[in-house]
Amino acid sequence: MRRKQQKTFRRSEEVTLEEIKTPAVLFLDQASNGGFSVFDADSRLFMSGVFKRGRTRLPEFKKQFIEFVSMLVDKYKIDTIFYEEVYNEANMVTTEVLFYLKHAITDLGYFNKDIKVFGLVSDRWKSDMAKPEKFKFGKSDAVKKEVRKWVKEIYPLIAVTVQDEFDAIGMGIAVMIKGKGKQNFYKQAKFNKRLPVEFHIYESVFDSERDVEVGNDVIQNIKEKEEEKKRYEEGIVSKLRKPFREAYKAGGLVELELDRRKGIEKMFRQFLSHKDALTYVRIPHDYKYWGMFLLKHGESPERFEREDSKNLEYILLCARKKRL
Repeated sequence: MRRKQQKTFRRSEEVTLEEIKTPAVLFLDQASNGGFSVFDADSRLFMSGVFKRGRTRLPEFKKQFIEFVSMLVDKYKIDTIFYEEVYNEANMVTTEVLFYLKHAITDLGYFNKDIKVFGLVSDRWKSDMAKPEKFKFGKSDAVKKEVRKWVKEIYPLIAVTVQDEFDAIGMGIAVMIKGKGKQNFYKQAKFNKRLPVEFHIYESVFDSERDVEVGNDVIQNIKEKEEEKKRYEEGIVSKLRKPFREAYKAGGLVELELDRRKGIEKMFRQFLSHKDALTYVRIPHDYKYWGMFLLKHGESPERFEREDSKNLEYILLCARKKRL
């Protein structure tokens, strides 16, 4: 079996909670047949299918579909739902149906704070699914065929015939396999490109590993390390301006990974469009825009060009101007 392929088999018995690693992640293609796929925390696809509408009236179909999704959420400890964003359809009736179902899905996250709901842009998840190769876009039938091709590249033995189910599995491949998990949701979910944010440059003071001298009890050791780290963070944050303090209070401190190929400000907005927190990224001295960010935010490079400065590295903090 080739490296990119996953083991696939079909069985009549339902998957039990003991067989998977939770929390699980649900992917929905809210089309006429309601395609879905479910991946566990180890990025293993363990269920997929379609919820057929048939001749059911739309309000009744929505009710039944959301009841089915809620059942899956409870049964498999799902904490994250991804759905396909509605894009410009030539058929206005179809677009209205998709929006109707989309709002029903997003309401699940609004009324249940334990569930996070994110929309995936159609072209984006298809491109990510094919990485590192290219997804060939074209007319509708050609795109559907391309999706099936890439799903079967990963799951060559899969017994799927309905396009909506292929799409739901493809979304899961893009996020859980090619995107390396739901923690990178912000790189694929739709976001507000004009989200008002605040920036601030600070010394590189947040170390992922801060040693704390404690006893031999492992659990107590971890607990005390976490408490010490929390106190240290709070001490640093207390020196920042109000927008950053409020962001920290809302969602804590989150480090984002520097992507040297893409814009940092875009990355912050991608994340903060969905989660309210105090975010930061480490800017190493060899980063090509190291000096540009300093000058842009009114800082002198000399501030970090000191012997005691950690490898001339600094951090760029970012927070929302308004709370979610």
